[in-house]
Amino acid sequence: MASHIGRTATVFAQRWTKGVHRADFKAFCGLSAWRPHCVRVQNLILACQQRSFSVEQLKQSLALHPEVLRCVFIENVAYVVRKEDAPKATILDDSVGDWELEKHLMRKATDWRIPQNLVPQVRVLDDLPGPESFVVPFSLLHMLHVLFQEVDASRNNHICLGEFIDFCKRSQLFTADEASQVFLSKRSMPTTSEILFSENDIFNLNESDRAMKFNDFQQLILEAGIIDFTSFRAIGDPLGTPLVSFFVDERVLQMILTHWFAIYDEDQDGQLQLEDYARLVADYQLPLTAADEIYTRVVKERLAGLDLMDFQSLLVKSGVLATGAPWSNMPGMFPDEPCNAC
Repeated sequence: MASHIGRTATVFAQRWTKGVHRADFKAFCGLSAWRPHCVRVQNLILACQQRSFSVEQLKQSLALHPEVLRCVFIENVAYVVRKEDAPKATILDDSVGDWELEKHLMRKATDWRIPQNLVPQVRVLDDLPGPESFVVPFSLLHMLHVLFQEVDASRNNHICLGEFIDFCKRSQLFTADEASQVFLSKRSMPTTSEILFSENDIFNLNESDRAMKFNDFQQLILEAGIIDFTSFRAIGDPLGTPLVSFFVDERVLQMILTHWFAIYDEDQDGQLQLEDYARLVADYQLPLTAADEIYTRVVKERLAGLDLMDFQSLLVKSGVLATGAPWSNMPGMFPDEPCNAC
């Protein structure tokens, strides 16, 4: 019993930092069985707040770096667009790229005594994809991030051929032969700075020679039309237009929807309640005629919130999401016209 209460106290403290259940703290401490753990919870809350503040300082230091034009953080990854006039490395006039920015963060983390596992990975982009979609909490870049994380099983910030083939088998995007062909045509060779400053043996480049970085992966996914930023109207409401619209290939839809849904399912109970639904409507400016129809039907029929399937139907009905097979000339893709099927 004591260990269960201790674990619950830890979870409570972690959720406190996210603004969850703060009003219940007095009730929590008022229970006799929990009272001995109140000091522990308060200490955990303080530690979480201090760590959260330090990590925010770390992110701010990257955003203010003189070579950084724009920076977007998703989970523990920093997506960076460098300034066009950013200095070049002195070695063979090759840009030092993401490794320099990661070293910068490591030094700051050491100075501020931040654990290394909290230091964000850095992925340098030529530009942020779908800039219009950054007005919402889940953008085109978030979708690319989800897919890249699905492929990068080793979490080493690049994709090897084996990982890409495994992903294609799971998603049925390409056959093994097509996956190899696409991978080899899209992956970039390591830069001079990556070779010279890599922590690996610089004369053993077999793995990095066949690696695909996020920029390569982004180009592949967007050119293949697997996801896209587009424009749709709400079904049954010709005047209803959401703030943004996306197309997502049906073969990767569930991977993306699960993460999209989780942004609004804060208590992780698999249901979106009225306050979650209201936030979704406000974020995407959903046409109320289409959105309310689905929410009202679900509540009346099941006396519950929206589940993942309802969430998908709501996005499709409101014109935020279209799914189907993409138009593409790449191997393994079939030129079926995208549809708004749920």
